[in-house]
Amino acid sequence: CLNIVDDYLSTQPRQANLLLRTYGPGSLGGGDCGELCELPEPCPTDPILPGCRYDTYDNAVAAIYLTKRGKLDSARSILDSFTKLLYPTSLDGVPRRARHVGPSGRTLTLLAAAYSDLHGAEAGQYDSHGVYDGAVDTGNNAWAALAFAHYAAAADSPCHASVARDMLSALIAGESACKDALGGVIGRREPYPRNYRSTEHNIDVSALARVLGEDETWRKVHKFVHSMYGRNKAYNRSYSMGTGDEETCDDSQPEGPVPADCTYWNLLADADPDARRMAEALAFALRTPQPKASSGSSSGKKDDEDDPNFQAAQGMWSTDQDLIHHTGHSFHGTRFTTWGNGIQWEVTASAAMAMLHFAKKYGKLQDGGAMVNISHFVDQARDSLRLLLGMYKGVPGSVLGGNREAWVKWTMVQDKWRRDVAFPGGTDTGVAWSYLRYNHVASTAWTGLLLLYQAKEGDALYEDANPLAPPARPVPKSGGGGGRGGGDLTCLPGHAKSQRHAQHKAKKEGEGDAEPQHKGEETSKPTTEAPTAEAEEEAEATPRKPSTAPRSTTTEAPRSAPKGTTSTAEPSEEAEFQLWRDWVQQQQQQQQKDKQKQQKQKEGHGDDGDIRGQEAAPGVVAEVKVDRLIGGSLGLDLHAETLTVVGFNKPEAKKVGWRIGDRLFSAGGKRLEGKDDLFRALGKFGSKEQEASPMTFKVLRLDLCGHSCWAAVHELGKACSSSWAGQCPSSWEPPKPFDRKSALSDLCPAECGQASIKGAWTHALQPGVEVVLITGGEIHWQSGHKTDLKVEDDAEPPRKFSTRFRGEVFHGELLSNETLRWSDGDLWLRVAGAQAPEGGPPPLAWSRDADRGEGREGGSSEGAGSEQAPLQRADWHAWRRRHAEQHDAEYREFLAWRRRRAAEQQRR
Repeated sequence: CLNIVDDYLSTQPRQANLLLRTYGPGSLGGGDCGELCELPEPCPTDPILPGCRYDTYDNAVAAIYLTKRGKLDSARSILDSFTKLLYPTSLDGVPRRARHVGPSGRTLTLLAAAYSDLHGAEAGQYDSHGVYDGAVDTGNNAWAALAFAHYAAAADSPCHASVARDMLSALIAGESACKDALGGVIGRREPYPRNYRSTEHNIDVSALARVLGEDETWRKVHKFVHSMYGRNKAYNRSYSMGTGDEETCDDSQPEGPVPADCTYWNLLADADPDARRMAEALAFALRTPQPKASSGSSSGKKDDEDDPNFQAAQGMWSTDQDLIHHTGHSFHGTRFTTWGNGIQWEVTASAAMAMLHFAKKYGKLQDGGAMVNISHFVDQARDSLRLLLGMYKGVPGSVLGGNREAWVKWTMVQDKWRRDVAFPGGTDTGVAWSYLRYNHVASTAWTGLLLLYQAKEGDALYEDANPLAPPARPVPKSGGGGGRGGGDLTCLPGHAKSQRHAQHKAKKEGEGDAEPQHKGEETSKPTTEAPTAEAEEEAEATPRKPSTAPRSTTTEAPRSAPKGTTSTAEPSEEAEFQLWRDWVQQQQQQQQKDKQKQQKQKEGHGDDGDIRGQEAAPGVVAEVKVDRLIGGSLGLDLHAETLTVVGFNKPEAKKVGWRIGDRLFSAGGKRLEGKDDLFRALGKFGSKEQEASPMTFKVLRLDLCGHSCWAAVHELGKACSSSWAGQCPSSWEPPKPFDRKSALSDLCPAECGQASIKGAWTHALQPGVEVVLITGGEIHWQSGHKTDLKVEDDAEPPRKFSTRFRGEVFHGELLSNETLRWSDGDLWLRVAGAQAPEGGPPPLAWSRDADRGEGREGGSSEGAGSEQAPLQRADWHAWRRRHAEQHDAEYREFLAWRRRRAAEQQRR
């Protein structure tokens, strides 16, 4: 029988990415009921989507089977296809929030549900002709990661172990991991996210965490699986399908069936290893539904014991007849859910394995005091699967005839519990689709795993064949070194063109910076082991810098409560609102002092804000001349606080000369100190329409032989460990204080994901005139002089520093807008621009229409001394939604201030 499984998988058609086709080749015949029995060839088709499916899950199970069978080359071919779909070599068209950076240091995009044979697919492309179903489901990706982990153990491949850990990191990152009392992870993520939590998906993740030895992650998802027992009151001795889908991490319990895999895969994974619960759930699953005479209702939701629909949903073990290929034998197995009809063979194979595992681990099974003969059910399932292999040279999704139209007619219109329908349109899952009479990769591969686990009664169990359990050989440590260099990542495609976050995390680990600061960009802790769930709760989207969310302490703060908030605070919130208002006012006063000090310094230079006469150091300042606005805007997405280009909302903007990472500091010869200055400049420029004269913008951009930092790292794929000499010809000298030995991680720290303080900085008043380099705990001045830089606080990463210059100690603070503020009033800007955090506030995108609508042109924001509007509770609610719920750096700054104030009051 195993040879039949091998032959089926080896001859299954493949698409351009070399994944196995999920169904076929060809149908097994739908019966003799005319048009309702005609099955499309060579595979089942969707009314909307052309082509055949090549499912991620099915290929993952096939890869695991081939690994356990010892056919490592065949398994590797599937995994090679996955790696090309996981690690993009270009970020063009890849949704920003779909990107993750794992412990390996590589940019990762999770797998789509299914791919197509119409065209080859690329990593991170979820709506191309090469993708059949672009949903990024947790369970499918967990299964793919399991395939990598099992292969890594069998082949002793650290590289494939790295992929498994990268995928686990992405699956539990940030908002994907729910932090409420239920815990667990959401079921579907970007680019088409959903809010529900699936029990089966969390079982899959628990298996992956256990295989990789991630105990803390296992506990997080185990908590969710454990909480699902009896939660669906219609089936109080089984595991609910999951939660609702109305809001993020929805904790509601919808009506619905319970799936068979929530019991059987739960057992195989030991996701909720509770003997009583497992016994009750298994006993329920092995009951045979007993529908009475049809009542004409098909809801399956009543709990009336006299209702046939309720009776039909009590249990899932069933018997089917193959009316097309007559053998005289009945087939036995499990339904897909309690609301389903007909046997689903993939879950049946796993059910037999789960029963064997239960008997070994927990012993005998009882149901209501009566003994349940587990061996009887195992033999029924295994004999049926053997028979199907012999008949069809593979295992079909169903033995029931009929096509999709028959399924719609008989299963969705008429009473679904009627058993006198000869060809009901395949096996109805009870959750809006059916399996038709085509050989099925997942059903066949699962059958192979069952026969490896125990080929016949009495044989010893081969535990290594359990795909949801740790393999016999341990999974090796990961091969990736991320930004640390080293490690075997040879199984991965060429370097992705966005690696800054992972290398930031790797560097932080090397410097003892153990945990991320706040959310905003998908990353994870780059250790050789997968990160813990606690680390990942903050690790999704850790940016390269402190807080980047625009503060609500400026004149642009929202003045009305967001939808869904209330204008009245609870008594417990009143005190915190007052504290927050005091803190904001203190911040505003400090900002006003800074502006006044800068103004004095401007007057001392005699430039009145005009910087046209300043001469910048070569290679750090670039000019962009804009002849006209593009559709009323620059076509840029700008980081709201740093005025750094983080993307393009008009493709034409690239042709003008803008580069991602450009930090704007001048427009038309006037210094830009913030977005208000930019809005005023653009308002005047845009008001002239097509007759406007060109406007020259100056930006901070380190010139790497004609390339920006972003282009060198993310488009050319240059390694951050490489030096200037490795990037540029000998005739191209680096700007001081760099030299030809300077590493790209020093030249472009923001792009290479280094600590926020590291890298080149320049004076805000004279950008580019003098550049200093901070690295290795020292400030390297352009003159060649060096001074020590000491850390002055315990924050992670540090925010406060000091240095001694010419006998005087200066204290500096790293602000949220990528600025260093020194105790003498001097402000430094980072030379290599910072990027907006993933998942953070939306980028700033000015347009002429929006400007007019908000009255920015010549409006109330004119002048540094404009009066701040009174802070209201609506501002407090808006700020809290942006910062407190994310627990980001700005919120932690407020908490630290509040603690200091409380301590001062206590001392008084």
